[in-house]
Amino acid sequence: MADASEKTSWSGMPGEAGAENRLLLATGTRAICLLQKEGLSLADCLGILLEDVAALDIGKAFLQVRNGIAEGKSVAASMREAGFPALYVQVVAAGEETGKLFEALALIADDLERELLRKAPMEDGDHLALALRRMAMTMSLGLPLIPAIGIAADNMEHAGLGQALLDVKKDVAAGVPFGEAMVKRSNVFGIVLARYLEAGERSGRLDRVLVSAADFLDRILKIRYRRS
Repeated sequence: MADASEKTSWSGMPGEAGAENRLLLATGTRAICLLQKEGLSLADCLGILLEDVAALDIGKAFLQVRNGIAEGKSVAASMREAGFPALYVQVVAAGEETGKLFEALALIADDLERELLRKAPMEDGDHLALALRRMAMTMSLGLPLIPAIGIAADNMEHAGLGQALLDVKKDVAAGVPFGEAMVKRSNVFGIVLARYLEAGERSGRLDRVLVSAADFLDRILKIRYRRS
């Protein structure tokens, strides 16, 4: 359940301008990942990126990030101050915490690109698949299950599913296994999906099973709505 108050004029702008900013954020993030592969520091990557986008709103945001890092602030804190989307900041914070910053940037670039390529209006299954992928994304960075559920839930635009995930998080925090908490709400998530996630948790492969479950939902939706 995304908090609109965390969106700024450039990252939350509606319409064509907002879409263009999200495109630039995705391509800028991907460019940083590309440059890093050649051994460049984040500061150097940002400097090169700014040669291309300095005059744009997104360029001003990346400049603020570079300046924040130079002042000794964390990357996530600098991005938060510069108005980056909440999910972006949360994933970067997870990457910093676990020593996987550039892996985090690559994952958030994947997420941004996936959403930019989406053509059909989102159905309930799309929202759930996206949440499962985001859980898997943060867990792959080494983030524990409970905060991973929280990040996925906090960034859902579907209020009902977001609340159901927050309820799952509450149960897990109280010691209930994740799969059991999902089965408990199978009227929301579906019994087959919930049992599959329960089995994945028992096998110790939950992060992989989350992605497989999202793929399953995508396939069902593609068939049901005749998506290309």
